Amino acid sequence: MHFIKSMVLASLAAATSAQVTASKITQGLSDINAKSSEAATIADNVSPTNVFSEAPKLVNSMKELIDLETTQVAALQNRKRALKIRQTVPDVPEECLNLPEPELQECIDDLVPSSSSTTLQARQASSAFSTADQQEVCEAFDVYAADSTKMLESLNAQAKFLRQSTPFAPPIAAALRLIENSSDALAFSIVERIPDCAEGVKASQDKYARFLKTVLAAYE
Repeated sequence: MHFIKSMVLASLAAATSAQVTASKITQGLSDINAKSSEAATIADNVSPTNVFSEAPKLVNSMKELIDLETTQVAALQNRKRALKIRQTVPDVPEECLNLPEPELQECIDDLVPSSSSTTLQARQASSAFSTADQQEVCEAFDVYAADSTKMLESLNAQAKFLRQSTPFAPPIAAALRLIENSSDALAFSIVERIPDCAEGVKASQDKYARFLKTVLAAYE
């Protein structure tokens, strides 16, 4: 019985430490959008007179964008692992919720009988987000897709100049290849966690991925 109680405590700790709310997801997407807009602005301002100062800033901004997308994916995947743990352990009794660990253990000791015949109710696998929360994330992803596309448009407009007249096309192409991977992973993670967004996210990501390949080809 002590083992079962330990599992309850461990699962609760894992779920708490890895908890990702709809607000956190939308804030993460907003941070990515801000970086996409920054990269687009830098790209728009690149010219023959400032290319050797601005192009490195552009590459760095794209790298920071990749880091933000990767961080968001990691947060979503950590939450997925926490939910898998919770689906295999008993529910914490309602009377014991929100107690700190010492009191939580005592509460479970008092309420959960030490009997091998105790019935354990496994948590059902389902979306942890309400319909309203899912809609919030869906709308945030729409903005993300639009801002990411604007960045690609700015990069595409500078591709010929940067490829033919500067040494910066290769690092930009390398960054675009990484963005291709991180944006795909982010879209997949959103679809997996927020099922209401699946159709819209897949359509937006397919369109974005096709355009990204076009821009990447212009830099290679």
